[in-house]
Parts: sequence; C-alpha cells; structure tokens
Amino acid sequence: MKSPGQTSSPDSKPYCVTRLLVPSFPYIAKTSNSSGTLLAIVRLDHEGAVQSQQIDAVSSPGGSYTVKAFKLAIEQALKASSFSKTCAGETVRLIFRFTMGAPDAVWFEYPNTYEITALPLPLNKKR
Repeated sequence: MKSPGQTSSPDSKPYCVTRLLVPSFPYIAKTSNSSGTLLAIVRLDHEGAVQSQQIDAVSSPGGSYTVKAFKLAIEQALKASSFSKTCAGETVRLIFRFTMGAPDAVWFEYPNTYEITALPLPLNKKR
C-alpha cells in the first residue's frame, strides 16, 4: 500500500542520493501537535549539486505556519545533502512525512519516502 504522495515513477531516482540529511521535526510543529507530508522535487546541476528545489505540501492539517516550518527544515536538509555526479541534470523526487504520536525516529520506505516521527511537546505556560 502506498503512502500519500509516494510514487514509483521513474523520476523518484533514489540512486541519485549519496548522502541525505533527514530534516528534524520542527519545534513549532511539535508544540502544535502538527503532522504533514511534503514532496520535494530537486533538480541537480551539472555537478550533481542542488540547482533548484520545489517543496509542496501533499497533506498538512496543521496550517500554513506549520507547512512553512516543514519546508524550511527540508530546504536546510537538502542544502546539506549530496547527490551523485552521475545524476547531473536529473530531477529527484523525495517525500518527507512528519508524523506526531510516536517516539522520535526516522524511517525509510523504498523508493523515496522518509518518515520523521515525534512526540508532541507541551506548551510552556506561565502560571
């Protein structure tokens, strides 16, 4: 069974990823108990470095501020990641699923899905 946004299309290209920094679960999403699934489309330049990236929410019931936090976490992780030079000029599709309710962990689902789980954090309320 495929997860939302999961794809087996030829442009997934998981073999192009040589080292991927998996994004951290954003603090604001933990405190607001928000989950979301985002699709990152990464275009590689002639050296195999990230030329451009487009990140879109596939599902995110948490609201626009949470989507922005998820996007920022993914953007930062992709900048720190490396891709194969043999994939120069290619487009890679990666799916990041942020899921609340399970202890902090990262799971990989072939061919291109990364699930980042976290427990919600309580808001710090002053009495």
